[in-house]
Amino acid sequence: MAQIAIVGAGPAGASAGWHLAMRGHAVTWFDRANFPRDKVCGDWLTPMALHELARQGLNAEALAHQVPHQVIIRQTELVAPSGRSSRHPLDTPGRCIPRRTLDHLLMCNALQAGCTFVRKDVRRLDRQDPAWSDFDHLIDARGAAVSPTNAMGLRAYWTVPKIAPFTDRAAQVSLITDRQHLRGYGWVFPVESTDQFLRFNIGVGLWKGRERVQGLTAGPTVSPPSVTAFFERFLDSHPIPRAIARQAVEVGKRAGYPLSLGRPQAQVSRDGVFLIGDAAGLADPLTGDGIGNALASGRNVAEIIDAQETDPPSSALSGKQDVTQRWQDRFDRHFRPEFRRAVVLRSMLTPTMSKELAACVLNLGPQRLRSAIHRTLFGQTPYRDLF
Repeated sequence: MAQIAIVGAGPAGASAGWHLAMRGHAVTWFDRANFPRDKVCGDWLTPMALHELARQGLNAEALAHQVPHQVIIRQTELVAPSGRSSRHPLDTPGRCIPRRTLDHLLMCNALQAGCTFVRKDVRRLDRQDPAWSDFDHLIDARGAAVSPTNAMGLRAYWTVPKIAPFTDRAAQVSLITDRQHLRGYGWVFPVESTDQFLRFNIGVGLWKGRERVQGLTAGPTVSPPSVTAFFERFLDSHPIPRAIARQAVEVGKRAGYPLSLGRPQAQVSRDGVFLIGDAAGLADPLTGDGIGNALASGRNVAEIIDAQETDPPSSALSGKQDVTQRWQDRFDRHFRPEFRRAVVLRSMLTPTMSKELAACVLNLGPQRLRSAIHRTLFGQTPYRDLF
């Protein structure tokens, strides 16, 4: 049995903790927050994320029992700058659960598996620090605060009466692009449903900086204030969020947050410390979705640590060095190719003309292609299935 410290109690840390505790390891889990706590995020759980939750015993039946007002997503929508849209049913439904609810659920699940929680604000996580000498393995799951950020998001919640036309969007996630803010998109989807009201998450995300992938170079740098400008424009100029905002009976506080979108060249360990989730910069480079990869990264690291402890190398020192490298190797095999494809697709779809052309293909092209694009962008299948 290994002694393991995990810092950060979001989805990545909870996933690693649950999988390690269920394998019989002693897991001490650190976070500065009291739970439940609010967390600014998209709240959207893709089919891939739900598959990871099911591995932890949180399948559809368990989620329905423990989160009664969650929203089941059965349809996806892509909207071009001109307003042309493409809708497609999800073969496997997704779900929307506010992060305050989801993270508390994951924490309780990990505690039931045997993790020990310690409320502590950890500023430094160093393998050489004597404070961590009692632990065989260290896992950093502190989120985007410890990873270089390359995007910004801004969102708020709107609550509207459960009447038409809002009920038409009660099971739909919409991604909406804009001709002025090319390097990002807006979104609208329900996160909570009661007998009388629907609560929508409305927000925008923009990536910044320049990237070069296989000879493709994206457009100019986007400064953080553009996120606010994009949000205002999104509410004013697009009919979907405008209609929701006009009929809202309750409007939540706007909240901005940095994002660390996945980079193909990412390093997922540092000086003998595992990096997972947003701490490793594992959010989808195109869509910004981070929960699925966060959960998967926690599981992968747990599997690697457990294999190390089950069949350790002859040299204890070399073993500690090699075990984090195994996580890097697994990232390079499984995550890196997906990130490269996502960044290439993001670069191709940056110009308005490309978005409009894609919209035409989605509407006029073969059903099989439309299905493949929707399935990939909404997290049902990996990018390798698209190209």
